[in-house]
Amino acid sequence: MNLPSTAPLFLPAFRGLYHGHEDLFEPHTERKLPMVHCYAFGPKHDLVADPEAWVPRREVCEEVSRLLGARVSVAGEGEADAEGKTETEVWDVRDVAPNKRQYCASFRIPRSVAFAARVARKQEDVEHANGDGVQHETVQE
Repeated sequence: MNLPSTAPLFLPAFRGLYHGHEDLFEPHTERKLPMVHCYAFGPKHDLVADPEAWVPRREVCEEVSRLLGARVSVAGEGEADAEGKTETEVWDVRDVAPNKRQYCASFRIPRSVAFAARVARKQEDVEHANGDGVQHETVQE
């Protein structure tokens, strides 16, 4: 998911992706749920003064968690797999503006998201996710 300004808005699409197919993944088989690599913008922090600054990484995780509907955390506070690991990492990709940096959040789709019941999204949710409150029309040719 490589469009940092909009990629996080697609995270709700993972909800229920494997609903009814739990037997295809751990612990029933050795197959793990897919990893997601989602690029996003986040606030700039003085990495020279504090190279291990977690503030922006936490903010990226909070936004990913909000949109995904499950806690994703670099501190290991997210949903753990069968072995108790979260496999979540957020790293600084590059400086893009005076107050903005690009980050990449890599995480395994949480079981609670992957196997959730699929629910149709309401138009209000789509408008809120777009951030503009405007109803967007789909043009079909």
